[in-house]
Amino acid sequence: MALLAYVLWFNGLGATTWTLLRAMTQTPQSFTTGVFFLASVWLVVRVVRAVLLPTSYSTVALPTAGPAHIAGAASTSAIPDELRRTLAEHEAAHVVACAARGVEVSKVTVRRNYPLPGSSLGGSVETTKALNLDTPGMASPDNWFDRMVILLAGRAYDDLHGRDPFGSISDYDQSHSIAAMLHRYRTIPAESAEGIFERAAAAAAAIVTAHRDLIRTVGEQVYAATATADTVPAAELRAILSTAAAASRTGGEPMDG
Repeated sequence: MALLAYVLWFNGLGATTWTLLRAMTQTPQSFTTGVFFLASVWLVVRVVRAVLLPTSYSTVALPTAGPAHIAGAASTSAIPDELRRTLAEHEAAHVVACAARGVEVSKVTVRRNYPLPGSSLGGSVETTKALNLDTPGMASPDNWFDRMVILLAGRAYDDLHGRDPFGSISDYDQSHSIAAMLHRYRTIPAESAEGIFERAAAAAAAIVTAHRDLIRTVGEQVYAATATADTVPAAELRAILSTAAAASRTGGEPMDG
């Protein structure tokens, strides 16, 4: 029983936990009690993290070409203005999609410098509502569908302008995972996870097509607000969200089911 609890809850964290418990307990019963106590603490920590931590809706990858990446440049190498403006517009698409779906934005980031080797994050949008695939039941199916739409809005906007799609790989991966989860638990009527994904992609495309000019305007605001710091300051963020609010009544219908 103790070994089963260890495998299920600690998921192979290593022999350290096992050895420590053996040293601290004198009987099989006390050992078993210790395992389940730590397992309970671990579960509580995971749930608290899922509830309290903000959700990041966008992880935009920087291009892999160019002198800065080829040479493994330090993080002090500035991203060219044209590329940074493209990153800002991509994030703006996520922001406008958030407004269209009624999701509150808490943070917007666009890098000014290339990241250190091994990192490809160019920008991100975080929201106040936490969603975690480790605890899918903590959010409604509509919340998860909204997240897919928001994730896919950046790619939809890039496609609209014929831009490199590889910056949206992480967004696509997350969206496919969400679609698979929704289909696995039969939360909506759908023949396949791909069908759920395509519905979200269509909703994202409809938002960016309807608000193409608005996204460009919000993108310019994000670009200007991140001229001296990667994260949009609070005052500027309020102004940006006020602009994006024009999309708040045109986000489409909630997911069926």
